[in-house]
Amino acid sequence: MDDADSGGLVDLDEFERLMDGSDSTLEVFLKGHLWIEKVLNGFIETAAPRPDLLGLDRMRFATKVNICEAFGLIPPGPANSFRLLNKRRNELAHTLTATLDEDAVERLVAQSSPQVREGFEAACSVGDDGRASSTARRLSIWFMVLVMDAGYGLLHYKYHKANESQHLAYAAIRVVEEMAGGDPMPEAEARKRAGLADPPHPRQVWFRSSSRLARLADGEDDGAAETRS
Repeated sequence: MDDADSGGLVDLDEFERLMDGSDSTLEVFLKGHLWIEKVLNGFIETAAPRPDLLGLDRMRFATKVNICEAFGLIPPGPANSFRLLNKRRNELAHTLTATLDEDAVERLVAQSSPQVREGFEAACSVGDDGRASSTARRLSIWFMVLVMDAGYGLLHYKYHKANESQHLAYAAIRVVEEMAGGDPMPEAEARKRAGLADPPHPRQVWFRSSSRLARLADGEDDGAAETRS
């Protein structure tokens, strides 16, 4: 399913099915690593005019992180977190007796950015007992917040890339207002005149394919489907 059609980057239904259906912290970790790689691919595919020439399916995770940081697609903080994540993944993938206990999960959380830690603790407070009940569940929640944080950055990058001329028009409106010396027009009106859409929200990282399919089944998207056909 195309991101533009779904209105988000990551299918929450798929994330829940793959991440919440296991009690194995090792399985959750390895799958979570792939979710982060999906977002890195999204950055590169959006920034590169010809991403097909890069061979992303053959490119190492570490190389993708380096490319994203080198071109300013992700800040140094998240880039370093992803490198630590990848280092831990490689250690686990090459050890027959690899395990990921509660202490190891808490160390991962501690190494993440302040906003990810804050989001993680807030998310873990939602539940019957006020805390995520198992280590695997806590790890899944941490990856959910990590994916949302990285995905939010990708949404912002896509937003600014798609609205370059609109941002210029908005700035021109404000400069002319300042030169004229009158009262500035309301924010909503200035954005409307410039054709500038509202910036993205972190919740928009996620979409539910089940909701989309339900709308299609009810005929709500018949017009859009006819337009695309």
